[in-house]
Amino acid sequence: MIAAVGFEVIGDNQFKITYNSPILQDQILDYRNVPKAQQPGQMRRLLCAAAVGCFAGSVYDALKARGVSIKSQTAKSTAITGNGPLKRIQKIDIVVEVEIEDKDIETLEEVKKLLEKGSLVTRSIEPSITVSRTIVRKER
Repeated sequence: MIAAVGFEVIGDNQFKITYNSPILQDQILDYRNVPKAQQPGQMRRLLCAAAVGCFAGSVYDALKARGVSIKSQTAKSTAITGNGPLKRIQKIDIVVEVEIEDKDIETLEEVKKLLEKGSLVTRSIEPSITVSRTIVRKER
């Protein structure tokens, strides 16, 4: 399977990312009214989005495949950068919180073990970028 994503300059400091996907909408990056100091780091956000989306989706799919009723699920990723001039991403931390019934705690532990090595995207970016993955049960 090939994932073809496009990038196009559509104006002065305006860009378009084309996902060629029935699910992902094309995205406009408009830097025109954003102060220069706030402009860097947007692609880091996209990389974090890909990592957290893939890993959290894998958690969801694994729980659903095992018959778990998910009351809610949230996830967050944070990129930790180095101090060099290019601010290379050194690590991405991902935390997934899942609200489930007490009867499904054992299954959640099984899924944690299954996904210890990550998902397609997180495994693909390692070892260049360290990825920490945490799955926790959301307390009611």
